[in-house]
Amino acid sequence: MKEPDQKIDKKDQLQDQINTLNRSLEKLTSLRYQFIKGVYSGLGSAVGATLIFAIMIILIDRLIRQIGDIPVIAPLLEFINASIGK
Repeated sequence: MKEPDQKIDKKDQLQDQINTLNRSLEKLTSLRYQFIKGVYSGLGSAVGATLIFAIMIILIDRLIRQIGDIPVIAPLLEFINASIGK
């Protein structure tokens, strides 16, 4: 007698899982979700690129300051600074 009850329970569980999957699929394919996902992706890319660019500028600045102490390169850097207008 337990077998028919177990079959009904399994059918209910499967139906609940199918319904949950359908709701998840509808959410993932909605235009609103895709738009929000795109906005977050764009913002993340912009912030990440800004951080990487800032770190590169800092490293290049430190490198140039250390290279500026080398007698051969110092006049070249002075010329570049003069032509930029610093």
